[in-house]
Amino acid sequence: MSTMPSREKKPTKSLCAICQEVQEKYQAEIRKPVVVDHMTVSRQLAGKRSSAQFMAEERAWLKPEEAEKVVEYCLELGRHGFPIGHHRLKEHVDAILPAWLKEKFPAGGVGRNWTDWFVEKHMDELGRFWTQSLDTACGCAVNPTTHDQWFTLLEDAIITLGIEEDCIWAADETGFQPGGGNKESVFGPSGAKIQYQQ
Repeated sequence: MSTMPSREKKPTKSLCAICQEVQEKYQAEIRKPVVVDHMTVSRQLAGKRSSAQFMAEERAWLKPEEAEKVVEYCLELGRHGFPIGHHRLKEHVDAILPAWLKEKFPAGGVGRNWTDWFVEKHMDELGRFWTQSLDTACGCAVNPTTHDQWFTLLEDAIITLGIEEDCIWAADETGFQPGGGNKESVFGPSGAKIQYQQ
């Protein structure tokens, strides 16, 4: 009597373990942190919307053109050494939306985690950084080219904004950081290695 050879079942991996493997592989290859949440993947497999999709469809407070302007604003501030963090980004958006949403906009403004969602949605342009003091970088970057560029930027700002001479003071002095120069989580150009803070 012949018996059929028994097939050994390969142990199956849990969804959590698979997500962990994908996360580690991505981080090793791309050298960027990423979180692959097994609950999100599970919802996607079941045909449900992810949290990001829900936010995009149900809570997208900004119109696409407004979102584009907010991204530009974040990048501009970062380029000039005044990067915007979660609190100031929320304040900025909370100031924009009541203009056209009126009483439909909640008194507390956008949600507590809205800024995280916004940056994640625009991660091709915006990145997250811990700020570094600009003073040391400025000291190391003193040369005729940067000196000329600084005064060109200053002159452009004076002309564009119509700033009177008697309103210009301490333009050549070292800046200071409110709060004693503590590091802060801020947004800047995606792909940059450091975001300086004046």
